[in-house]
Amino acid sequence: MRWVALCWCAFAWAKASAAEVPKLEQVDVWIKELGSEEYALREEAEKSLKNAGADIIPHLKEVIEKTSDAETRQRAERIVNDLTTGPRMVAAIKDLDADDWEKVRAGIETLWGELHTNGGVEQALEKAAHPGGRVVQAFRQSLEQLKQQQQQYLQMAQQRADIAERVDQLMVSLDQNLKAQLLRTCQVIVTQLSKKK
Repeated sequence: MRWVALCWCAFAWAKASAAEVPKLEQVDVWIKELGSEEYALREEAEKSLKNAGADIIPHLKEVIEKTSDAETRQRAERIVNDLTTGPRMVAAIKDLDADDWEKVRAGIETLWGELHTNGGVEQALEKAAHPGGRVVQAFRQSLEQLKQQQQQYLQMAQQRADIAERVDQLMVSLDQNLKAQLLRTCQVIVTQLSKKK
């Protein structure tokens, strides 16, 4: 079934202009390698496809729809997610420096959501336009609190198996409470900064 998906992709890409054929042929090879038996080859193919950039997203989406190979689909989905998440995080981080509370709130919501799907938020915050800005600092403090409390809850769950379900509930509650606290803190910060201008 892998070959069916790959042949279909090759057929679709064959319609592309002659100038794109070498690149598309290479992309086709990498996509084929996503389902390889060799782990190192799968990893290298995934890395190469990510480096190929957003132009290949339509091709990867076709593979996701057509392939019956779970490994190929999972890796293609991860690549598409990574290629589209980067710009969202960059925009969200820029929004943290906005004077408008609604933009700041939207940025916080986006970044908080990314914590649970892709990670990388902490590294992205390091590259923020104003990494020492009060909103960015508040976000970092909330992340640190979240990590510390999660570690404590995980230790509790390891010590007592009978409370594992309760720990899951505590984790969800912790996440919601810290996000709400962060939003309140940042709203105050933005209001104060707006008054100074």
